[in-house]
Amino acid sequence: MGDIPGLAAKPDETNRFKNIRKDSTVMDNYDGDTMTVRYGGTCTLGFARAFGYYLRYGATEHGGTDITDSGLATENKSDGDYFYFYGGRLFQDFRRLGYIDFTYAESTGVDYRFENTYRFEGKAWSLNYSLDIIRLFGLSKWAFKYITPSVTLGDFSEGFCGMKASSFGDHLLDDYLGYSVSPYTDAYHFHDFDNERENATYADKTVSKKFNKYALSVMLGFDLSFDFSYMELYANDRNEGQLLMGKLYTGAIGYTGNSINMKIGYSIYHPDEYYKVKSVDNPYINEGKDPFYVYSFIFTSKFTLIH
Repeated sequence: MGDIPGLAAKPDETNRFKNIRKDSTVMDNYDGDTMTVRYGGTCTLGFARAFGYYLRYGATEHGGTDITDSGLATENKSDGDYFYFYGGRLFQDFRRLGYIDFTYAESTGVDYRFENTYRFEGKAWSLNYSLDIIRLFGLSKWAFKYITPSVTLGDFSEGFCGMKASSFGDHLLDDYLGYSVSPYTDAYHFHDFDNERENATYADKTVSKKFNKYALSVMLGFDLSFDFSYMELYANDRNEGQLLMGKLYTGAIGYTGNSINMKIGYSIYHPDEYYKVKSVDNPYINEGKDPFYVYSFIFTSKFTLIH
């Protein structure tokens, strides 16, 4: 059973009932060690925040019993897989000069196995900066409510494991391809395709990544908005080094009213050398010759029921 705070949620978004997970199969024996728990906390002082978390996996049908389930061990007990995640964040709103935050994190963990025990050890950082041109120059908001360019940079070293950070790739990379910035701790066990090479899609999703993202958001005075972004995505592959996975282009136009919100968007992903290199050894990875795209339409209506 997953812990109450929710292993699959970002640490700063957890609550008591957000992501409870429970096995459909009752685990026998293992000395009753079938509960996965996470402890941790954050401390904020002014413009700085520190955080630290500890996770230990119990025996479940999805993981935490590799040694016993190998059939070679004489003991019936959980592996005792554990994970530490810690770091800090600096953030500041400079008002007219924009908002900036910088996050640095390290992770250490062990996935015990009868053979080939795997260790997660890595570092990661991310930087976000946005600037409101209207506020910077003190312009009238009659024609434009805001014009906000922004930049996001991130680098997750090979071997780094996180706690399921927010998506960096919108509909295509997150919703459809299921990409994550790195391996992460799921409710039952580590989620790391690169460490499970018998899985056909091992190299596609949870390899540690580096990305550069640039965006521009504009809202006109009559509540019509435009959003554009461009991102380069790299894989920090343990065998091939850093490979360019692809380039992602996104755009959207939306309307925000008192009771109705609408947005029409598109995303186009142009694959690059990563797929050409990986498809040689893995026939389940496409050669990356064709772009991948999606169109979306989102309509939201807010209303009040009168009794």
